[in-house]
Amino acid sequence: MPELVEYYDKWSKWLLLISIICFLALTLLFSLADYCISGFIESLAADEKIPWINTENKQIIVVIISLLISRVAPISVSGLIYFKWLDYIDKKYWKKRFPQYDISGTWDDNTTYTDSISSDGWQKIKSNSIPSPVIIEQTCHKVKIKISVGKDFTWRSISADFIDGELNILYRVDYNEDLRKRGYPSQRYGYERMVIDSTLHDNKGKPTKMIGRFSHCAANDNYPIYIGDVVYERE
Repeated sequence: MPELVEYYDKWSKWLLLISIICFLALTLLFSLADYCISGFIESLAADEKIPWINTENKQIIVVIISLLISRVAPISVSGLIYFKWLDYIDKKYWKKRFPQYDISGTWDDNTTYTDSISSDGWQKIKSNSIPSPVIIEQTCHKVKIKISVGKDFTWRSISADFIDGELNILYRVDYNEDLRKRGYPSQRYGYERMVIDSTLHDNKGKPTKMIGRFSHCAANDNYPIYIGDVVYERE
């Protein structure tokens, strides 16, 4: 979704600015701490209370600690703030700002085959609704659909994108033995287009229903090509 990408990019710029300010503030703070620690090491070396901290190696110890505190620590903390918070924005926080686009989670997929295309031409058919689960993972940048194992077939997404409230999926479906005995192919590639029903949402504003159509791609295995209706309902 363009809105989600724009939201992510906006936060990316703000977090970069915050991280730079954080780096400068930490550099100043840790420089003061470095000065104090260096003085403390000097006193330990002078008193010779700790054998391995002496006048010969104190300078090496001071340089190492100074490097860790005044350089490595500010960079590490600032980088952690930037990347961790940006990752949180990408995976979770955007859902509070755009709940209407949040399609992540588990859905009940009910597929109804309505048409077939074969050597006999285009035919209208009537089939029972075939259910299967659909598990969607979503960030600001991408949509991923996990493998779905239903009662009658195994369904897996090859690619998916979510643009302007439409979920477009290129998939592969593998039919079980029972359906193959009833004339279905062993597998098919297909395209599915789902649209959010904007009239239905939960108490957080997330959509609870998507409706669409699917169509198998052409194949030369002498089995029909199927077309039908699809309904997703959030569990």
